[in-house]
Amino acid sequence: MKVAVMQPYIFPYIGYFQMVNASDIFVFYDNVDYIQRGYINRNNLLSGDGKQYFTVPVKKSSLGTKVNEVVISDYGKWKVKFLKQIKFTYSKAPFFNDIYDILENFLENKKYDKISDFSLESVIMISNYLEMRNQFAFSSEIEGLSEFDDKVEKLEHILNNYKASEIILPPGSKELYKYWEPINAKKSTLKAPEIKYKQFNFQFVENLSIIDVLMFNEIEKVKSFIENVNYQ
Repeated sequence: MKVAVMQPYIFPYIGYFQMVNASDIFVFYDNVDYIQRGYINRNNLLSGDGKQYFTVPVKKSSLGTKVNEVVISDYGKWKVKFLKQIKFTYSKAPFFNDIYDILENFLENKKYDKISDFSLESVIMISNYLEMRNQFAFSSEIEGLSEFDDKVEKLEHILNNYKASEIILPPGSKELYKYWEPINAKKSTLKAPEIKYKQFNFQFVENLSIIDVLMFNEIEKVKSFIENVNYQ
């Protein structure tokens, strides 16, 4: 049983989906402290200058507020603005019509109040679209997890909860966890994905939202990007 654990990011970059695909159970870390200016409520799209942020506005929260407690501010107004941004940026992309319809249906289907719900459901929606048959779980539902303060102890508890034999760690975490060896499991750290594809006539801009990947690549190509993983 392979487990991966990450905070819920909104329409994250393709490396996030490589983690999802590489695991049997993907745990959304939704009851840790919310960090402003992270990728829980914002990400990058393509622009003539390289990257441009899209940001879901959230209500001001105090220090120590958990991810699953952060409230979206004026979802309806933001939704309209975001779809206009998507249309302006990608209307001439080869797969615009398909992906725009998917995004519009997702945004119109439900009024999201919490940023954690919106972000994690954006991941689940894209995963389903790409036919990734993973099991998703939520750290807030793991009994006893809140009793631990240390991040390694929390991960050990998650591994024990699922009787996992391996944990999949994200790119960039090798130094963070270099002294940690799970008690009853193996740890595997992904390498940052090395992919390139044509983005209009721009010089390739990496690490954009999965939306960008989907706009320029047919679904089978996107699947091949996600399945082609390497470890550090």
